[in-house]
Formats: sequence, C-alpha cells, structure tokens
Amino acid sequence: MKFNKTLVSLSIMFLLTAVIVSIGFSKARVFDPEMVQQIASAYVPYTSKAAGLEDQTDCYRVHFTDGSTQYIVNVDKVQQSAASVETVYTNNKASKTAGLNENNIHEIIQHATPDAVIHSVALQQEDGLYVYDADYETSTTRVHLKLNAENGNTLRRTVIYPAADAYRR
Repeated sequence: MKFNKTLVSLSIMFLLTAVIVSIGFSKARVFDPEMVQQIASAYVPYTSKAAGLEDQTDCYRVHFTDGSTQYIVNVDKVQQSAASVETVYTNNKASKTAGLNENNIHEIIQHATPDAVIHSVALQQEDGLYVYDADYETSTTRVHLKLNAENGNTLRRTVIYPAADAYRR
C-alpha cells in the first residue's frame, strides 16, 4: 500500500509539473522580426521609416531614418526590450575650431537634462575636426554624446537602458 501512495504522489507531481510547463510555454512570446520591429519603433519618432534589421549575436539592430536623422535601436534577445538607441544627426558636422570649453558643455547637458550626473567631458580631434565626447547618466539611462566643439550641436547620442549591462562601456 505504501508503494501505491508513493506512486500516486509521484504521478500527481509529474502531472502538475507538466501542466505548469505547458502553461509557461503557451504564454512565452514568439520573438520574431515583426515583434523586434514593433519594440524598436517605440523608441523613434512615428515618422521614421524602417531601414533594415541585423541579427547580431546578443541583439537585433534595427535601423530607421527620418529625414537627415538616423536611428539604430538595439533590441536585447534575452530581455526582449530595447537595450540602447543611437541617434545620428547627419546634417550636424564636427567643427574646425573648438569655440566651446568643458564648462560650456556641462551647461548644455545640464540645461537639456537637469538631473544628469556628468561623468566625463573631453575634447577630441577626429579627422582634423573637433568634437566633445561626454558621458552622463540619469536615474533611468546612461548617455554618451558627441557634440560639435564650436556650437554644441549634437552629432550623435547613444542612450543605454539599465537592463542592458552588456552594452555599457
């Protein structure tokens, strides 16, 4: 009789496990290119047009264009959410002179993002032109900027979301 009770208990446990596993699989989202596109499109202006999707090792890179602005949204395959968004302003160029100093760049960042904690601002020369590289974070994101060294216009902005530790510098 003791053997039958053990067998019945094991059978019930096996049946419950099978039910729980099947419910879990039925609720799992299918992560297909359409879903990736849908997730990524939430991070760009609605007027942006999809321009391509790349399947990387740990993320999908979804490209969009909107006039002279390009967006690249990295969608994490595990988290199934946006890991980072890169914005490139193709009309804005680097400058031949550095008319701004680091304090000016701090002011520009603080004006645009009052809660920013600025980690670094550095003047760089790329192909003979000057840009400022700046890194800061807020309570919800980490941001890397490239700014025109003469007028402070944004050339490139990368926003990294907290769940995306793999994308952090």
